[in-house]
Amino acid sequence: MAGQVIRIERVSPRAGAVEEPQFTAKGYKLGDPVHGNRKHHAQHAVYVKTLDNAAELIG
Repeated sequence: MAGQVIRIERVSPRAGAVEEPQFTAKGYKLGDPVHGNRKHHAQHAVYVKTLDNAAELIG
């Protein structure tokens, strides 16, 4: 990946919402797709320190 990631936004968000990774004390919180429709639950969260790391996982 060339450059630095400055923003990640869902391509098809829910109506009227902008969806971006949530930043917490542990880093950016992402869902783990291996858990299917339960990927958004806290126990399945994946945390990364930077948006570059998040982009690598999403890609």
